[in-house]
Amino acid sequence: MYFQISQQSLQAKLTFSSKEIVALSCAWCKASYHNKEACFNPERIGEECTLGAHRSIVVPPSWIVKLPRKGNFKSSLRKTPQKKKKAGKKVSIPREPRTFVIKPIPTANITPVLVFINPKSGGNQGAKLLQKFQWLLNPRQVFDLTQGGPRMG
Repeated sequence: MYFQISQQSLQAKLTFSSKEIVALSCAWCKASYHNKEACFNPERIGEECTLGAHRSIVVPPSWIVKLPRKGNFKSSLRKTPQKKKKAGKKVSIPREPRTFVIKPIPTANITPVLVFINPKSGGNQGAKLLQKFQWLLNPRQVFDLTQGGPRMG
């Protein structure tokens, strides 16, 4: 999965401004390439990702399976309305977070870790650690204990 990095996102660090795409970066292995034919060609998008330096402890994206939302089959085919009218006023209905399960595929040399962090601990340095682990690993294997942590299986 490649993300596009625009010059706009780099404006704070650099002295030029433009909306041109300057780089592509893989969300998993963190490899970055200039958006020039000499550095990155479009055939690379189809290549399988190596998952980077921490591949032996990262939960691969192929292991994560999203579960359907609660409700019947028809309701899963169409989008659930976010707001309903009640006595002329709009009432916001909170959506439940999308649940997922991890279905491991037997693979050699992969022993993923789960990370549990309390962002308020360690002199409030936990928030920085939470962001760092979510960037280095699969965000689905990093849990914020102030948000309840992982749910019962």
